[in-house]
Amino acid sequence: MTLPEASGFKGGFSGVAYTVATTPQIPTSFHDGTNDLAVEATTNLSGQVVLRELSKTKVLTVTEANATSLAGYIEPLIQSFATMGGDAVIATNNLYFWQIKNEADPKVTDLFKVYTYANNQGALTKEVASADTSAYNPATQWGVVKGATAGYYQIVNRETAAVKYVGPVFVVKDEDGEVIADTYVAGSDTLKLVAVDRSGLSFVTEKVNKVDVDFDYNGYFYAGSDNNLINRTFKISSASPYLNALYMQSKKDSVAVLGEDAVVWNLETVDKSANVYGAEITGIENLKRVLYNVSMTDADGNKYYVYNNTDNNVFSITKSDSKAAKDDKAVFYFKSVAKGQYLLVDAKTAGA
Repeated sequence: MTLPEASGFKGGFSGVAYTVATTPQIPTSFHDGTNDLAVEATTNLSGQVVLRELSKTKVLTVTEANATSLAGYIEPLIQSFATMGGDAVIATNNLYFWQIKNEADPKVTDLFKVYTYANNQGALTKEVASADTSAYNPATQWGVVKGATAGYYQIVNRETAAVKYVGPVFVVKDEDGEVIADTYVAGSDTLKLVAVDRSGLSFVTEKVNKVDVDFDYNGYFYAGSDNNLINRTFKISSASPYLNALYMQSKKDSVAVLGEDAVVWNLETVDKSANVYGAEITGIENLKRVLYNVSMTDADGNKYYVYNNTDNNVFSITKSDSKAAKDDKAVFYFKSVAKGQYLLVDAKTAGA
């Protein structure tokens, strides 16, 4: 229920005090767009009728005296649901880049909200502002899921499935009252949703319960299931901006090291390693990726595999038929950061 300014209804409630409208910080666990708000009967007659402003929507509520929980702090007086929608209409069958439009911190304004690796353990959990986005990198993409109420949405990162926002979303207008295209207010964030151009992507059709289903392998290197059909050779350089002129090398039956000479490595698909990951978004292909073993062959034709038998990111290079070789070869994802560019991710330390 939306009402005009407070003066328009203050006198309509006999014996009820009016308090100043506030903007409470509502956690995402409070409303999910589908569930009724449970309101317990009470004999407490000391509550107040309050006009609360939730973003740009004013809602008439009842507040219990000395409320210690959100449920007692903001009970809709007339509305039967906890969800209160905004005025935005967003297409939910697209993927988007989240461009930051908040002006509080000029250093990040117009950059993009993305996920990256938080530490040397390979956890894709760090949210950063970045100038880099890619149709090939789902960690830079966001899906929008419609709630039960018009103008009520969930915004979720496509790769990590992290829900960044749930609640009403509002359009942004300029000083003349004209709507600014694709720009919204979601909670404390002002953002522009830039549609991802996916026209250059290709997808893989697979049988699922005898039905053809398209999967999106573009987020990671995908060479197919046949190890003999596609060129799988790589030169692996350091991801550090200070060491990116150095390449991964090996000393025979020793640890992997960095050096100036580039070594050609070969990828072998791990059998039956393909798996679905990320957020499932209606109308968008599910993400899928596969694991690889990494090997090299010396001038004498001997093959050496990369092993990781510790939790300290220490990789060894061992001849495949030597006594030191074990069955637990290191397994890697090759994460896309741009078209034709990949980041080597050790699945063991990443917990993938």
